[in-house]
Amino acid sequence: MIGALRSFVLADPGVSAATTNVYAGSLPRSVQEGSSPPTAVILRRAGGGSLGQTNNFGDKRVDVDCYGANEKAASDLFDAVYAALKGMGTVVENQVLLHWAICVADGTSGHDPQTTWPVCVGTFQVLASEVAAL
Repeated sequence: MIGALRSFVLADPGVSAATTNVYAGSLPRSVQEGSSPPTAVILRRAGGGSLGQTNNFGDKRVDVDCYGANEKAASDLFDAVYAALKGMGTVVENQVLLHWAICVADGTSGHDPQTTWPVCVGTFQVLASEVAAL
């Protein structure tokens, strides 16, 4: 599901205007070793949702970390991702049926404790199929 969500976010004009660096799981090591903050989005699993699983679909929580040159840039990037996910209707991405995304923890700005880079983080609940869509 994270790969499908990554494809959906990358295809959004608001997000792609700000960055083409959308990663699943974590920043690549080459980016982590850089001296300046990237403009990047990380989508990673954050546990199960509240609906459980029925009929081959279920909801999952997804953490969204948005990095930028400063806190405003990171926050603006989060706002673009937020708008993309909030506007998501039922869509097929990478053979996964995505139904909806709801923000359950709005963007909070700060600095990554490991890199000290500016970051804005939030959490979404996403309903998606657990089997490949036809």
